Parts: sequence; C-alpha cells; structure tokens
Amino acid sequence: MDISSLIPKITEVVGHLDDAQGSLDELSEQGMFKMWWGSFTGGQ
Repeated sequence: MDISSLIPKITEVVGHLDDAQGSLDELSEQGMFKMWWGSFTGGQ
C-alpha cells in the first residue's frame, strides 16, 4: 500500500465526515425547533 495514494482518500473521507456532521447539526437544530414550535401549537 502506497502512502501517497492513501492521503487523498483520507482527505476525502474526512471531508465526508465533516459534511455528515454538518447535516446532523442542521437536523438536530430543526428537530429542536419543531419541538419548541410543537409546544406552542399543541404538539402538531
């Protein structure tokens, strides 16, 4: 296994992980907002 061919792969995977983390953050923020909004509107 050649190290120089691994580095782009690792960079790519880390980039995907960052994207996934960002998506999770957005989803949890939307979830919190929905819970907060639901408590106002009677849990719709």
